[in-house]
This record gives sequence, C-alpha cells and structure tokens, in this order.
Amino acid sequence: MNRRGPISLLVGAMCLVATSAAAQVPPASGILQLNFAPNNPARKVVLTDQGLVVQLNVTMVLFDRDKLEITAPLEEPVRMTIEQTSPKSAVKVRNVTVENKQGRAECYVDLPAHMSVDDVQNRAIREVEKLFGPATEAAQKVAKERKRPEMSRFILDHEGTPVGDDNAIYRQFVLVHAGSNSMNKLRARIDQLSLKRGYGGKDRKKEKDDREKQGAGKLVQTLLALQAMEVAETYLETCGVIVDSTGSNYAEELIRALRGVAQLRDNNDKTKGEELKPQERGMLAQKLEARLQCRILPQTDTTDANAEWFLGQRVPCGARGVGSIKVSGRLDPASQDRADWWLLEDFDEARMSIEIPKSETFRFDPPYPDERFRALRVISTSNEPAKYEFEIRITTRAANPRKLEFSETEEQRETKFPF
Repeated sequence: MNRRGPISLLVGAMCLVATSAAAQVPPASGILQLNFAPNNPARKVVLTDQGLVVQLNVTMVLFDRDKLEITAPLEEPVRMTIEQTSPKSAVKVRNVTVENKQGRAECYVDLPAHMSVDDVQNRAIREVEKLFGPATEAAQKVAKERKRPEMSRFILDHEGTPVGDDNAIYRQFVLVHAGSNSMNKLRARIDQLSLKRGYGGKDRKKEKDDREKQGAGKLVQTLLALQAMEVAETYLETCGVIVDSTGSNYAEELIRALRGVAQLRDNNDKTKGEELKPQERGMLAQKLEARLQCRILPQTDTTDANAEWFLGQRVPCGARGVGSIKVSGRLDPASQDRADWWLLEDFDEARMSIEIPKSETFRFDPPYPDERFRALRVISTSNEPAKYEFEIRITTRAANPRKLEFSETEEQRETKFPF
C-alpha cells in the first residue's frame, strides 16, 4: 500500500460522537423504546420457524454514544430477540431479557477506546520502547542518575533535538540511549515501515546508506513518526475509515481524520466531524450502524403439542357437505400453555367466516394468511385456565345440518418445520 508523505511526529488533540441524516437519530436520553403495539404502522407480522412473530426494524447510526439502552413494554409474556443485521457494523447487542412484561437489551459499539493524537504518539513511544527490549530497561536506570542538562546533552550528541518538559526529556533520553545500543533494530524497523509506505522509491538504497551515518537521536525521531502513522492508520481502519494515501501530506491527513472521528463520536462536540471527508464519514457510519431486527413471540412450552404454529392442529375447511366447523380447546397459563395454533386449510374468505366470541380470559389474533392455510392463534390474557371455542361457517351455501367438531389434542406430534 502506497503511503507517500512527509514524515512528521503526530501531535494534537481529540474528542468523541454525532448523528446521521440517513437513519433514525438515536434518542438524546440514550434509551430507545420499542413499540410492538398493533396500532404501530412500523410493526410487521412474520411467519417464521419459531412461530408467528411481531417484528420491528430499527436503523440508526450511533455517532453520539457508545451504547444505547433498549426497552419494550409488552402486553403479554413473550420471548424477545434482537439481532444486528448490518454485516460491516461494530455495533452489537447483549443482555436481551424479558421480565414482568418489560423487555430490555443493550446495544453497544465494540470498538477500541477513542484515541486522541496524543494517545497515538504515546502508543508509538511504547511500541519503540518494546522494540528495544532490555536496552530500554537499562536506559531507564541510567536516566534516573542523570539530570536534565546531562540528558539534553546526550540527545544533542546523538543528533537529536531535546524538546518538552522534564518528563518529555526523560522519555526522549531513554529512547535515544536505548536506540544507540540497538542500532540494527532501529534501522531495520525504519526500513520496514518505510518500505510499507513506499518512501524513497529509486533512492531507497541511498536513504539506507544515509541512515547508516545518522545518529540514534535522528533515527529515533524518524522511527517515532513512522510508528505513530502506523498506530493511527491501524486505529482508523478498525473504525472503518481508510484515509487516501496518494497525496504528499499523508501524516497530516491522518491527523485530520483522527480529529474528525473524535468529533463525530463526541456528543458535546459542535463541529460534528467537519474535518472528515464525505466518503470517510460514510465509512465510519457503516461501522457505527445499528440495523436491528427486533422480534417478540409467545413464551410457550416446547413440550406443548399445540404451542408452535408448525405444530398447530389442522382444520379442513374445504370438506364437502359441511355447513359449519366448531373448534374448541383449553389454555392454562400456569402450565406454560398460553397459546394454541389452528391451521385452517382451504379457508376461503369469499365464502367462509369465522365467529369468535369475546372473552376477558383469551383473545384471537387476526388470521395470518399463507398460500397453504390461515394460521389462527388464540392466546391467554389472564393467569387463569380458560376454555375457548370458535366456529367457521360456510356463507355461500344453503343451510346444511352437517357440522364438524374439532378439539385440541394433548398428544405431541412429530410434525417438523417446514412441513
């Protein structure tokens, strides 16, 4: 990968988060409330291998925070699932629970801690200290016995430039002293990073020859600049941001991008990532996108023979010579029997109707249309056992005395999805 540009130390400051016009804006409170109520036009009913589920799709970009609390008031005991469906996103979901008819979850950004330009430079220093290994520990012992003027003189004698406060001079002395005792490692690492970034071109041999003549102070300064670029580049790529490296000021471009990412991720920053280019902003948005598929489905006992729609009992509505079909069953919430499914085969709305009684202990959901049947769910609305019934009537033929009756079976059947 070409990384042409002036070599300079990365220095500056940083921040954190913001918002996107392409998606729903995260609530300022940090709490997203899901509305699964029937009157919400955004909700969808989906027939799945887990049953008839109510689904909400939520898309937002978490520019302005690292996490988001999710709540969902629920009308009945249900299971709730929340799945992140954006493949390039670093946003994840955890701790999905339902308790006392209240669903909860947490949505969070799984990225490294925010890095300021100072953070990048400090990381680069640690990487160089690690490179020198035992020589670094030896230099630290020497530094404890030296005063600032002595350390500054040592740095100057090795073609370095002492700058900063006492702590900065101490760290610089340690690196220059350790580097002076690790010149082969120092030059090899500079060669490695220079080659990766395409510096030198045809003059690479001359540059290597020149480095053979340079003192440890100058070489350490060069390595710190290259190492800081490496750290910044790695962090930005983790955030999904690839900075254009074809210009002549790549180091400065990295600094700009670092500040832009920081601004976008800081809810208190008013610039909202103005230093990021549009394409870079889009890359970061992909990494921070929460594309959530939120579902609720009945809390049922898997041993209940009639609890899942694909185990539902079938009712042959198209049977010849039949004027009505009466269906009855029983629910017992205390035994986790909160819902029953009935699969109405050959149900034709043009010539059939369903008569459902009103009750305070159970309710019927609207039949879900499928090309093979209508899936009808009856669900308990109290904690007491309840018997229920409904009747299917043929409305387009003369009254026929013949009636069919179906009752819920207690037998567990072997039907598997898909049947």
